[in-house]
Formats: sequence, structure tokens, C-alpha cells
Amino acid sequence: RSPDIIASIDMDELSGWTDKALNSLSDDKIALEAFIYGSFKGLDKYFGIYRPEERYDRQERELLLDIGIRLALINPECVESYFEYAPHAWKFLSKEKFDEWVLIGEEISKESHAFGNTYFRNFTDTLSKNSPTYHGELLRTARMLLDKDWLLAGMFFENLPDAAEHAGPEDIRKWAGTGIKIYDQDKDLAIDYF
Repeated sequence: RSPDIIASIDMDELSGWTDKALNSLSDDKIALEAFIYGSFKGLDKYFGIYRPEERYDRQERELLLDIGIRLALINPECVESYFEYAPHAWKFLSKEKFDEWVLIGEEISKESHAFGNTYFRNFTDTLSKNSPTYHGELLRTARMLLDKDWLLAGMFFENLPDAAEHAGPEDIRKWAGTGIKIYDQDKDLAIDYF
């Protein structure tokens, strides 16, 4: 599962990573399995696509792993997706914005693994295709929708890549705002809107 990881990080770090997971998740076998499998599989993709000088240092990996442990307890089915996309989100976002990206993902993941996975994938894909000046706006839009209803946010992120392909940041915000106006009148219609 982890040939690129083994070739890329110190074995003591790898051992520490596993020990931390075993200690933190020993009471929840499903979360532990999801973390071990998801972290190795998700980060293996990361180690496989970046040159060594583009990879993150040990402290940054620790941060990603600590969040992954927390997410494993929230929804084990979202861990692999988180690990696959977190290194990319970390690359595109400031620390403060990355923290917000994580919090939104955790809140959506609490409710639905399908929408949690979709959020991590689609938000990060959208980040990669847009200017950094748009990233904060996208996070504010995500928070605005999530504050209304997690399902509304989930549907928005499910359809975000198609919308972003045809609309700019301002139009995406208007699209989300219209969804909220509809939600205030009819929740089911708003879900269908997105």
C-alpha cells in the first residue's frame, strides 16, 4: 500500500505515525482501520505525484495526520478522501483558510460520508482551477450554505465543478445566494435547485 511513502519518509516517522493512530483510535476499530488504510492510500497518491522538494515537512504531515485521526472518529468513511485532497488544499490555502476548509469538511462529514467525500474532492478541485483571490470567497460561500443546512451545502458541492466551469466567482456566490433564498421559502425546492 505504501511504496512511495516508504521511499519518501523516515521509517521512525512512519512508526510514530502508526503508534499515534494505535494510541488515539484503539477503542474504535473501524476508525483505526479507516485511518491506517485511508492515510496510506490517500497520502500514497500525494507522495507519488510530487517531487521531493515539493512535499511537505514532518511538522506539516503531523498536522494532516492529527486532523485525519479526528476525522476518523467523526466519519471513518471520509478519511481516505481527506488524505487524498488535504495535501492539495494545504498547498492552495493559507493556514487559516485550510483550518476552515477542514472544519467545513468535518461538519459535512458528520452528516454524510457521501457529501463529505464530495466536499473534499470538489472543493479542492475547484481551488486548483481558480485564482487564490477566489479561495476565501469560496470558503465564505461554503460556510454560508452550511450555516443554513448541511444538505444544502452538500448539494452545492456535488454540483460545484460543473457550475465553476461555466461561471466565475461572483456568479457562483449569486447561485448560492439564490439557493438560500429558495431554501428560506421551501427547503426541498432548494435542494432540487442545486
